[in-house]
Amino acid sequence: MNQKIESAAGFVAVITPEFIRNKEKKMKDFQDAVEANKPMYAIVEKGTKWAEFEQLPWRQVFFFTDFSTLQSIFIMIKGDLDSFKKVQEF
Repeated sequence: MNQKIESAAGFVAVITPEFIRNKEKKMKDFQDAVEANKPMYAIVEKGTKWAEFEQLPWRQVFFFTDFSTLQSIFIMIKGDLDSFKKVQEF
């Protein structure tokens, strides 16, 4: 198990065409996140063919066309993770 994934609050993948070209290497990280029961978030560059990853248990999926919008997406993910942690505490 990847120690960074195991200790993280959640798992975020920014899926771009470059990411897809390295998909074999990335799949182990996805498997580790699923095994660790981490909330998973996909941030997908519009136009990217990501069918092999769509079936993963994403908590939320975001699409972007401009990298400058990533900051606002990460803020939304942080808010969701904070809510997720509060629910887990009950």
